[in-house]
Amino acid sequence: MLIYVLLILNSAVGLKYLPPSRVIEVTESGTYTFGLVENDQSTRIKRCRYRSNTNVSGVFELYRSTWKVSTGKISDLGKVGLCQISVSDVDDQLPTVWYLRAHNEGEALDEVQFQVKFYYKVPLATDEAVALRNGDFYQYLATNISFVSCTLAIGTRKIDIDLKSNGETKVEDMTIVGIGDGLCGFKCVNASDANQTWSLTGVDGLKKSYRAAFNYTLFASPPANQTHVRKIVEVGTSGSIQCGGKHSQNFCYLFAPTNAFVPTRNKDCYHAIKTISMADLGVWRCYIGKFPAMNLLEYRVELAIGADTVSGWTEESKSYATVGCNLTSSSLASYCRMISPHGEVFRLREGGAVNRYLSIGTNFSRGICEMKIEKPLQEREKGQWRCEFDISTRSVGTFVSLASNERHDYVKHKKITTQLGEALTITCQVTYSSEYCYIKSPNGTEYPMVDDKESQMGMCSLRLEKATIADVGKWGCFFARETGLIVEEMTTEVRLAELMSPGQVEGKSGDNVNLMCSTYGLPLKYCRFVSPSGQGYFIKNVHSFNRIRYYGKGLEYGECGITIQESTPLDSGKWICATRLGRDYKQTEISAPIVLYVAPTFFEDSKIAIWLGTIAAVVAVIGLVGYIGMRRRKWRRARSDHLKIVNENEETTSNSDTFFTLLPPVS
Repeated sequence: MLIYVLLILNSAVGLKYLPPSRVIEVTESGTYTFGLVENDQSTRIKRCRYRSNTNVSGVFELYRSTWKVSTGKISDLGKVGLCQISVSDVDDQLPTVWYLRAHNEGEALDEVQFQVKFYYKVPLATDEAVALRNGDFYQYLATNISFVSCTLAIGTRKIDIDLKSNGETKVEDMTIVGIGDGLCGFKCVNASDANQTWSLTGVDGLKKSYRAAFNYTLFASPPANQTHVRKIVEVGTSGSIQCGGKHSQNFCYLFAPTNAFVPTRNKDCYHAIKTISMADLGVWRCYIGKFPAMNLLEYRVELAIGADTVSGWTEESKSYATVGCNLTSSSLASYCRMISPHGEVFRLREGGAVNRYLSIGTNFSRGICEMKIEKPLQEREKGQWRCEFDISTRSVGTFVSLASNERHDYVKHKKITTQLGEALTITCQVTYSSEYCYIKSPNGTEYPMVDDKESQMGMCSLRLEKATIADVGKWGCFFARETGLIVEEMTTEVRLAELMSPGQVEGKSGDNVNLMCSTYGLPLKYCRFVSPSGQGYFIKNVHSFNRIRYYGKGLEYGECGITIQESTPLDSGKWICATRLGRDYKQTEISAPIVLYVAPTFFEDSKIAIWLGTIAAVVAVIGLVGYIGMRRRKWRRARSDHLKIVNENEETTSNSDTFFTLLPPVS
């Protein structure tokens, strides 16, 4: 229990009461505010007195805005002009009658009485009432207390509820019906917008009052264009029945036009028809259980025979060239688009314009898609235009030739890159309408078209949920042409997003050598290389003065490469480049080898070194042999000369008693 005095300045004539009725209604634990508002300076309030039937009383001065008084649980917030009391955390011990008396200069004004009506808090059957628009809901006081009277309040309107019978009361478009059976409650029939607070008040035999307030939420009912749908189909084609939204209902019962029950996927209320037959034509009925409706919601889907046709035309005036098409269908187009001969796409709408193009004449309700082009026409605007309408879940269209009878060239061969496990889409396009197309995989599997809506607009496509190794290679698209002409083929080469390397790289000693791995343009998280000796290099595509530098357009272009400055034969061997695709670490690291051979210079070549060593050894041996031979010749010459001298001496001294033997010196 807490009482505050709030002083607020208000500038109207005379005194006003808050609340004007001087009757305060409050629920247990709630808060209420009451007081006297000063609006005329001639009756300027200087002092305020208050008292109650429980002897709670006090007084506070108002002549100075900065002066504050606190007495018990009453406090002056210091603003001149209003005597106001706020009571919070209310219980049944607080006053039920308050008296306020304002004093101006030298005069006491009349005392004003305020009556407090106290209500005990009681729970409701539901904390929040919900209903479908124009549906029903109920609410009552969930207690065992026996009430003798019950009242429903909607804003300021009060309705007495009969506790014993089902009496009805009209409130705008709604009907309030008493639940009876002694319950203080009601049922609301045909619920509609009511942006007001609702409350139930019950009084027991002891005259004690109980109250609970609530708001209710309205959910929009499905519109008629969703609950009653007419679909134009062709017998022999595929189709489907869809009621409600995907996963938006709790359960569904589907009945065919023959009234036979048809099982559907859980909660989807969806049924696929592989081939529509005459027995499938008619009205399909779906009964859906969906929050907050208590009854089942009925949906109807009618399948009827028909065909959507699109015819095109062109017109020219002095200022404009017009290209357009007209849709003949029971379905309303949600939008249309024009595709120029060079592939520029315009999404047309009524009242739209951009640059030299105006959508004057476009009218979806009449099935007209039209665009005016300011003259003179540019070359890129001459040729085959494609006009398309979007109807429900499909597109229909036709070709329109503007200022030219020639068909614009189209791509007959292209390359795309995919990753294993990712979705793969093959698309081909020509500039003429075809009645049939099919796509052939690299292993020869043929995928026929699902329907002829795409081929009539010159398109053929196939989507695979997960790409495999078998999908890598050349795919073919085949379009039927006029009778007697062979089908036209276009190819799409599917490449796997992996590191591609040259395999082998050669260079000369002292030159700069480039090693490159690429991924067909898919961005890379990082780039690193491992040398033949096992040393690792983390490479960034920034300028560097190191011997190993980044080489390529950039990691964002899928190029992981290095330049080896002044390479040597020691750099030869198997290098490994490694990286991750994308911009996170979720992808598996992939790598590729590059074998590098750096040719040595003349004197660095080991074979030449061996050859030169061999020659040097042979020369050394020959020199040694020659030297030994020369020494032996000198020795033999010396020995021969010595023997000759000895013989001569022997002859000279043969008649003498003394003789000398002279030996030549050995040099």
